[in-house]
Amino acid sequence: MYKKIMALKKINPDLKIMLAVGGWNHGSGPFTQMVATEQSRAEFVENSYNYLTKYGFDGLDLGKYKLKLYFDFNYILLFLRLGISS
Repeated sequence: MYKKIMALKKINPDLKIMLAVGGWNHGSGPFTQMVATEQSRAEFVENSYNYLTKYGFDGLDLGKYKLKLYFDFNYILLFLRLGISS
């Protein structure tokens, strides 16, 4: 499915495609577990970066409520690696 979505960039080169994590019905359990330790956060950041670059995504949507609760240096590194400025 990603190939079809990414093909839209050929039609519109300015198109930015982000991958969203979780969702309203997903619940916070998995996310809470992921941010429980520095090691698990670092692993999430590394895995996210690898996945996003492998499939050509332009960014990762974590949801503002999650960023407010768990924003730390690991996320700053992820954003810098992806070239996200805000």
